[in-house]
Amino acid sequence: MAALIVLATSCTWHRQLPPLSDDERRAYANDEGFSLVRESMTTEDVIALLGPPTSQDSNPSIYRYRGRGYVVFAPARLFDLPRVIQFQVDPDERGS
Repeated sequence: MAALIVLATSCTWHRQLPPLSDDERRAYANDEGFSLVRESMTTEDVIALLGPPTSQDSNPSIYRYRGRGYVVFAPARLFDLPRVIQFQVDPDERGS
């Protein structure tokens, strides 16, 4: 029983999203938010700048923004929030 619970909690749920519309692609192409992301920003900084992610992976923590790109965070340290270690603009990001 315990193995079943561990297995169920370690899986992530991926949903299939419909393709981006032409209007969404144009809006995201003009998006300046990702150009302002910098290494060492906290998760709170990124959410304030880009809004909540379309999806989120863990280990490492990755925020995915559909049609925009993704941001990778280093694990949190004692008395600190996770911080950006990598980010990539990717208009083909599926966000799931």
